[in-house]
Amino acid sequence: MREIKFRIFDKQEEEFLNEEDYAINFVGTIFKACLDEEVFEVLDADMYIVNQYTGLKDKNGIEIYEGDIVKCSIGIGYIDYIESYFRIFRPYVFSTNLCNETSSNELDTKNNVEVIGSIYENKELLKA
Repeated sequence: MREIKFRIFDKQEEEFLNEEDYAINFVGTIFKACLDEEVFEVLDADMYIVNQYTGLKDKNGIEIYEGDIVKCSIGIGYIDYIESYFRIFRPYVFSTNLCNETSSNELDTKNNVEVIGSIYENKELLKA
């Protein structure tokens, strides 16, 4: 079974939050962690984008998340969404958008897949 992990993009600051600075509960509520004060502040979900980890790493050992822009043998595209592991029992099946065509497939990380950015921080990479 793949590791269930998330990362969070702050729309206002236009950057990903540090993993130590937040928590997500089982219904998707995002909390800002203030561990020195032992307080958790509920964050406005409309101000953040949550990305799920695919369970895969690229050729350089970088974890691949939803929203990542990847370069592989068939071009440059991005990870759109991940199908439910529990629904279809295939942890590495997800939708990608490569060469302006969306499809569901299995990513072959042996095929020189490399994370080159994210759709939030590097939109210019998708124009190429």
